[in-house]
Amino acid sequence: AFARLMQHGHFTMFSSHNVDGKNEKLPNYKETAPSGSVITRAIFLSGNISYELRDLLGWTDVTFEAEVDWIGKWDYTKATKSYSNKKSDTQVSLSLNVRI
Repeated sequence: AFARLMQHGHFTMFSSHNVDGKNEKLPNYKETAPSGSVITRAIFLSGNISYELRDLLGWTDVTFEAEVDWIGKWDYTKATKSYSNKKSDTQVSLSLNVRI
């Protein structure tokens, strides 16, 4: 199982590092990370199990795996300290691995 929290500002690798909007001078971008007045926060929660079925089947190496993931995503406005644009998704994956 694992959990991960990520925050994204508006400053990306394609944004100018200089306040004049051009990358021709030295960097002088003063804002702290995450940048911008609205940032995106995302939480990923995941859990998985794996069970070997070799004793049950006997003739080959078979493994059953299941994973459940929940992803939540929100926009956070720094000035008002409020959340908006809330979205979430749940994903379930099942697999059967056979080694012959």
